[in-house]
Amino acid sequence: MKELNIATPEEYFLEISSLKKHPDFTKIKTIIPDQEPIEITSIKRGNAYQHTKTGFREDLGLTLRSNWEANFARILTAYKIKFDFEPTVFAFPIKKRN
Repeated sequence: MKELNIATPEEYFLEISSLKKHPDFTKIKTIIPDQEPIEITSIKRGNAYQHTKTGFREDLGLTLRSNWEANFARILTAYKIKFDFEPTVFAFPIKKRN
């Protein structure tokens, strides 16, 4: 049986990055939401991303759906790890109600 090797995030990122040391994360712009949690009183249909901070991130040149996605993309960019954001898109047929 093969031994399980558990790597820390720091070890993992340096392993797949071309960098030899960790980047200075204090210089990376981080967005911390200052908005209070949204209280959902009833279940309604609509956009699945209506409660996220979707928007164009100028520092990344991408439109991302949440602060989490943006911050993770910043980490990958800091480590110079190439990534594709949503390289595959699936179309689902929508049955319209009359």
